[in-house]
Amino acid sequence: MDVHELTLTPVATTWSLRGTPDLPLPAPWWTEGEEELAAATAAEVAAATAPRPHGVLRLVIGLASATAILLVAGAVVALGGGMRWFVVETPSMGTAAPVGALVITAPDAKPTPGTVIAFTPPGTPRVYTHRVLAVGPDGALRTKGDVNASPDPWTVAPTAVLGHAVAILPGAGYLVRGLPGLIAGGMLVWAGTLLIRRRDQRAAARVIGVHLVATVVVLWLHPFVRVVLLATETAADGVRASMVSTGLLPVRLVDSAGTVLARLSTGHPEVVSLPATASARGHVLAVPDLGPVAQCAVIAVALLPALIVFLVGLPRRDEATA
Repeated sequence: MDVHELTLTPVATTWSLRGTPDLPLPAPWWTEGEEELAAATAAEVAAATAPRPHGVLRLVIGLASATAILLVAGAVVALGGGMRWFVVETPSMGTAAPVGALVITAPDAKPTPGTVIAFTPPGTPRVYTHRVLAVGPDGALRTKGDVNASPDPWTVAPTAVLGHAVAILPGAGYLVRGLPGLIAGGMLVWAGTLLIRRRDQRAAARVIGVHLVATVVVLWLHPFVRVVLLATETAADGVRASMVSTGLLPVRLVDSAGTVLARLSTGHPEVVSLPATASARGHVLAVPDLGPVAQCAVIAVALLPALIVFLVGLPRRDEATA
């Protein structure tokens, strides 16, 4: 209640009060802090029992990091033992070593015909990966690419042989070439998102940022759809073109009207007849030749960041702390 007037006399104290709603009595001193303690205990229990949406993600990241460390350690040991690796950049070996394949070689003192070797031809520091065609009396090698029409115009000295192929991993070369960009971009995204205080917003920004980095690397490498023109010759009804698909996905060639001209598999050279109306520059397109299931898989991979952010879940608002 509110005090309206207070009069003091030698005998007693007289209160003159005006009516107001009753106020709750203060809690006893021995119960002070119980509500705060109960609230803190409930918050701790909720935090301990609440699902951790990023637990699986942390496990995946940990396993990926451990795998990367083991791979780096194995690569160091292999390089110390004379093994080397090369990325195939031309389609001369066809399906045996397609473009983008990672070729791992080991030292070989006496390559035999039929062996795939890595070597440096006379007069150039560039490394070739071709098959041994013949071995001369002095140990010099004649080589040839599997899809080339004729042998290489040189002989390879035994000292120019870097090793014979012990493993050929199709597509792995694209990953090796793109790995520096992925690591650098990932580190920039991780450092840049440290400025975001809320954990849910920071996690979402990192998922989207890593996806953008991977997209830029893919656009730079073009690993999925790529066609190399090997040779052309004029025909009465148009042009005959020798082509080979060097991407990871099979492709189909279509003209501006959508008519399928040919289907190409990775590493298989094909002679394609192009009509005069379709052989003009820009009128032939190479598009992925995928079935419905494969198309759905590609779409799912493209939407994976959105699925992680919106379906797996982010920290709750009351748990989003810096």
